[in-house]
Amino acid sequence: MESKIFVGFNRQVVTPDESIPLTGYSNEPKRFHTSIGQDICATCIAISDSEDTTILMVGMDICTVPPYFHEVARQQVADAVGVPQEHIYMAATHTHAAPGIGKADTIPEAKRFREKFVDAIIVACKEALADRKPATLKVGSVETENMNFVKHYKAKYKAAHEKAGQICYIGDNFGDAANTLIVDHATKADPTLHVAQFQREGGKDVVIANFRAHPHFDGGLAKYVLSSDFPGAFRKALESMTDCHAVYFQGASGNLNGRSRIPSEQVFNSAVSYGLALAGYAAECMQRHMVPAQLDKLRIKQITYYGKINHTMDHLAEKGREIRYIWDTTFDKARCTEMSEPYGIRSVYHAAAVYWNSRRNDKDDGWMILNAVSMGKDFAFVTFPGEMFDSVSVRMEENSPFRHTMMLGYCYHHIGYLPSAVAYKYTSYETDITRFAPGTGEAVADAQVEMLRELYE
Repeated sequence: MESKIFVGFNRQVVTPDESIPLTGYSNEPKRFHTSIGQDICATCIAISDSEDTTILMVGMDICTVPPYFHEVARQQVADAVGVPQEHIYMAATHTHAAPGIGKADTIPEAKRFREKFVDAIIVACKEALADRKPATLKVGSVETENMNFVKHYKAKYKAAHEKAGQICYIGDNFGDAANTLIVDHATKADPTLHVAQFQREGGKDVVIANFRAHPHFDGGLAKYVLSSDFPGAFRKALESMTDCHAVYFQGASGNLNGRSRIPSEQVFNSAVSYGLALAGYAAECMQRHMVPAQLDKLRIKQITYYGKINHTMDHLAEKGREIRYIWDTTFDKARCTEMSEPYGIRSVYHAAAVYWNSRRNDKDDGWMILNAVSMGKDFAFVTFPGEMFDSVSVRMEENSPFRHTMMLGYCYHHIGYLPSAVAYKYTSYETDITRFAPGTGEAVADAQVEMLRELYE
């Protein structure tokens, strides 16, 4: 006899009642929002099986999951709702116009909002648990067009980089054409939009959408807009189109952007237009590409995985610390660049990473929590606590034994970027500041596949 699944939903709009700091860029000045572009929300899907195992999938309109949420807030939620904390998967939508919750220890406005946000998560979880109804599941996917791309970069050839046989990616906003070269990355973006649709008895369907694209439309150093960016617009549009409850979970977008930044290839110019277009693909998927999924009891696996730290530039650790100190005290970019170039250090952020990576070790600083959840032979999801590169996630999906597997990025805690091995050949902001050595990404994908196989078998 087929096991039953019970699904509940709730969303809480968390509207700030005062101006709060924004986050999303590591080098931004302290700035407080002056307007609201898209609602900031906390959303929960509660899923239980007939044996009373329950998971909570929490979507949060913030940039990343700060340490407080992993160390304190998840336990607060668990205590309030009676679900084990290891069954609570808190994921950020990764908006770059996010409320600066991570600044709560130093900015009073941020601390007050963090408390309000955690309270909203608890309410959303309680209400979702109370809303649970018997449900069947359909799964499907659709190939989008012109929605995402692996970041293009302008590449400036410098003596140190040429000597090393490398191309240094230094940004994806083009200018100074005489001194730059447009370079394509060695991999292509996966355009797949995954959809899981829980059809509930006596309630609206609950739809999970999973896609890979950075929400950057409403962000930027010059903007003072608080926004959930295109995930917020997507939810609103899909719910209007299909009369369902919609939740968006970000995929492996560590090296992917939505199509907006390069003038010659610009397709969308706002979070709303992008979210509306993506919702159109989701609605098409629901109408044409969904198939019934066989349900079984929830199976859950969690491991702590230890990645290898990147120690390739340890010999320059003190030089990295010196460059970063000069930057922090003078903000003299020309001087820092002059100090960096002879050593192949590409930015002040790279300099900081060179220093801090030299002080890290695999056991203490390479750890990450990986989760895998299945509910039958047809559907499963895994989580990754940071910004995984697209091709790493593709490796996991292609080797997963399940018919449909979602990868929830920015989930559970945050360890930064996890590049693919080939990305280190080209170098970029992401490979410069990651704490992990080449090959770690592929090893993580293989560990996720092993978890999935254990659940499947």
